[in-house]
Amino acid sequence: MFTSPPFGSSGLSRANGSGALTQAKTRYPFSIWICPSPKKFAKSLILRSIKPEPKLITTPDRLFRRVLILALATVAIAAVLTLARVAFSADFNLPSAPSLSLTRGGATSIVTYHGQTNFQFILYASSNSTSWNGLLTNLCTSPQMTFSETNRPIRFYKATSLKTPLIYQCSFSGADSGSFMLFARTNDSLALVGYSTSGTHGEFADPLPVGTNNLYAGNFLASRTGTLILTSNSVSGTVTNGPAQSARINGILKPNVGPFQASAGLYSGTYSDACFGTLKAILAADGTFILFVSDNTGVTDGGLIGINSNGSFTVATLRGSHYTGTLNQSSRTITGQYAHGICDGFSPGSFSMSRTEKVF
Repeated sequence: MFTSPPFGSSGLSRANGSGALTQAKTRYPFSIWICPSPKKFAKSLILRSIKPEPKLITTPDRLFRRVLILALATVAIAAVLTLARVAFSADFNLPSAPSLSLTRGGATSIVTYHGQTNFQFILYASSNSTSWNGLLTNLCTSPQMTFSETNRPIRFYKATSLKTPLIYQCSFSGADSGSFMLFARTNDSLALVGYSTSGTHGEFADPLPVGTNNLYAGNFLASRTGTLILTSNSVSGTVTNGPAQSARINGILKPNVGPFQASAGLYSGTYSDACFGTLKAILAADGTFILFVSDNTGVTDGGLIGINSNGSFTVATLRGSHYTGTLNQSSRTITGQYAHGICDGFSPGSFSMSRTEKVF
């Protein structure tokens, strides 16, 4: 296995003809400088290459972190160099910098991606380190994921980890209480879907912009203000009623990996017949499903349920309605029937929803 040397080291890990690791000094040690940069940039890194050419430079990027791996794969030698890129937007949904390692076999080379789970990545390959082709785009489901390729005389690899939509499940308790889920977009805005048990109504807010300090402050619950503080695995915050705090918020990151990962995301739709109005929902990869209902008069409702493995569910809402439906994972649509509509408390009808924003 070929691994990256520490930044600033004068040696490269390489393989001899049998594939065993040896440590070798090089006539052209590479160097990395950390350069002064604007306040919003954590740092810029410049890789000066093993030989005078080529010269590789990276610049800050607000959408993803990149690791650049140069893998010179021949019968006798392979070198792997790593370069991290740091973004300057809100970083709660920014993956840690990934790395690659390379194991050369008799006929194939095994590329191992080391990255943060829950985030998408792209693996690239090149024969000249100038023209790159994407080998695959995938969701990182394990801290180490391996891929194989037929050996080539010379082969270069690099990987990019991407900002990926995240879903959080939260509750708030105190004088105000309830539950909601957040759909966090890559542009650092949130959609909130939930309900208030203390007020017996649904909750929906979109978009809620998150600042560079990973904080949202403002209106996000009906007639309530507050704050949301996001990290890569949790949410905390407060709800305020006028000048007084009325609840505390706690939430956790939902995994992007699960039986419904291909259908996870934000859903929107309508219901009709005796009662009619709009529906909003968030579905997590593990099947957690939260629903917001609003009728044509402005009355709102909501409920939370886990979808069964066959895609069926029944959501019992705060106001006593029942929404029984089925998720079609191929079309990412939900259809079904409701009973005890919120317009009058007893009328039945039908509903349908479709996914408007995906996770992966």
